Amino acid sequence: MKPELDQTDAEILRLLVEDGRRPYSEIAEKVGMSSPSIISRVERLQEMGVLEGFEARIDRSVLGTSRLLLRFTVRIDRVGRTVEALSEDGRVETVFGSADGTVTVVANLETDEVAELFEPLEGTPEDLTVESVLDEAHSPTVETPSFAPECVECGNTVDDEGVSESFGDNVYHFCCTSCESNFKDRYESLG
Repeated sequence: MKPELDQTDAEILRLLVEDGRRPYSEIAEKVGMSSPSIISRVERLQEMGVLEGFEARIDRSVLGTSRLLLRFTVRIDRVGRTVEALSEDGRVETVFGSADGTVTVVANLETDEVAELFEPLEGTPEDLTVESVLDEAHSPTVETPSFAPECVECGNTVDDEGVSESFGDNVYHFCCTSCESNFKDRYESLG
């Protein structure tokens, strides 16, 4: 089941992808919520499995290690075990296994160490290619959910000209400033 995310969740994720060390207070300011609300949302995103964690990315070339891209094929029924075995090796950063039996590995090791990487695997990989990684760009995307919120005041669809406003720890969406003003007046009269 696909988790339910709103535009605020997507914006929080986008900000964390940009900088995983960004203070919650800064995120709160950017999305118009309180810091405790951001903490709650981040915890919920973690509980849902959407946000797996925060990581430090290390440029191994600066530390003197070669970064290699390895591609090979295995029998389709061995893809999962191969990915699992390779991911346990501390020199392996990322492993991708695809439905056609292709396995792609990003590893930090020298070319002469490639053979020992495959020692724990069953059988020899087929069609092995090894390339040095010369350059890389890391830019994971966070899609904004594809839904159009309803105005909390009148029920109309909120489009690009809509307005979002925080009241308390909640963000509300309005189709126009008139609806926002009506809601705000009612909200303040209750407070």
